[in-house]
Amino acid sequence: SRLKLPNTVNLVEQRRLSVSCQTVEKISETDRAVAFFRIVMNYLPPCWFRLDHSAGACHIEFQSSPDRKWNPTVIAEYPLPTGTFSRKVVHLSGGAPMWMYGHTAFLAVQDGAREIWVYQPQTGNNRVYPLVAAESVRDPGWTRLRPGEAGGTILEFVHGEWSPTDLPHLDAQSSLWDSRLVTLTGRGTVWMYAAAACLAAAHRVQGRKVLYYSPREDGAVLLNPTNGDPVQVPASPELSGSPGFGKILGILGDPNSGKSVFSYLLSDALLHTNVRSKWRMDADFAAPTPDWYVRMVAQNRKTEADELRSGHKRSWSKDAEDSLALQLQNCARSIHFTIADFPGGIHNSGIGTNLPVRVPPNRDKLLGVADGYVVVVRSDQKASILEGWRQALAKHDLADRIVAVVESGNPKELLSCSMSESSGVIQAVCCGLDRGNVARASAPSTPQGFTALAQALVNRLLHAEAQV
Repeated sequence: SRLKLPNTVNLVEQRRLSVSCQTVEKISETDRAVAFFRIVMNYLPPCWFRLDHSAGACHIEFQSSPDRKWNPTVIAEYPLPTGTFSRKVVHLSGGAPMWMYGHTAFLAVQDGAREIWVYQPQTGNNRVYPLVAAESVRDPGWTRLRPGEAGGTILEFVHGEWSPTDLPHLDAQSSLWDSRLVTLTGRGTVWMYAAAACLAAAHRVQGRKVLYYSPREDGAVLLNPTNGDPVQVPASPELSGSPGFGKILGILGDPNSGKSVFSYLLSDALLHTNVRSKWRMDADFAAPTPDWYVRMVAQNRKTEADELRSGHKRSWSKDAEDSLALQLQNCARSIHFTIADFPGGIHNSGIGTNLPVRVPPNRDKLLGVADGYVVVVRSDQKASILEGWRQALAKHDLADRIVAVVESGNPKELLSCSMSESSGVIQAVCCGLDRGNVARASAPSTPQGFTALAQALVNRLLHAEAQV
């Protein structure tokens, strides 16, 4: 009866808690304490950050959401405490979405932080505020500026040789920081987004709004809400407007086939095609392959990267599958060509005959949002693996969506790609599909064969009906 419930708990939940407490009264004192603790924990507010103070410093560690997806409204419903960042060195770390880093960095600068540092496994601790101007600021090539709605400006991050030493280039974008509406989007790192948010806060413009947009979401996130502003807002029409024919290409393959590496290389190759907008989405909830992981592997830090990646793994659930399917559908509404790196199924499960379950129950809903598939198969087992995927997809009437088969050759060879195209399925052979090659092969140096394959896939999905 003395428990103070959060405002968000409605009367039905309060009644349920009351009944639960009455049940606890009927059991032993020891078990009662354990049961009551579990009940109360179910009603505590979401804990999306942990805040630690020390002399002159403030450490914020972002916490993982149980379902790996925080609702952006948590920054307004359970806000960071203001007044604690003034004249302090702020350290940000933890697995969190870009908007969480951007919001926290903006608030810290607004609150008078002396310095802001962001930790990322690949690059370590990176100072994002204030930026130390170099003698000569070079354009690293991983930013694009374009006009947005109502005189606003869109800053898009693109794949490239990302380095914290190039952050001063952001401060040189004077036209960006004069705008009253700034939208941050694209493929980047948490320290890139945090640095951009810091600059938006430091270059004070009356009434400025800073948004974060990802094609996988239905709208944008307002990073600096004030006076009850909604956190989730419509995105700029230049970003969220429907292209009219957005297509999703799913990348399928067994574990360790090189499919994730192939999806990264294909995404880079799309920059050299005639597709107007593209996006790569990691659709493997249980075992994602983030950018920082493949870049650490390229730095010969695979053991460390594997340990960090293991902490990001989760068990599949129906809600996770449904959420990813919805996110891919959101991508198709605003992006012309989306690459989905799908999970490889269940292998060596120890159940029954121990045969691979390539399309587990409810997975067909997720795979079914794709317009076409590329199946990546190891060269030493090409026939059996390809047939396994065909049969698994055929059970859900999806086999006719296979538009290409990629034979994964020796991963230790130099990157290469050759293909043959006819009216049927595109056949390709790709070597060098090693995780260490993803970071080494940045977009400007994507091997020519991958560009030709990317264009063939674009033509097949965007400009013609897929034929098997």
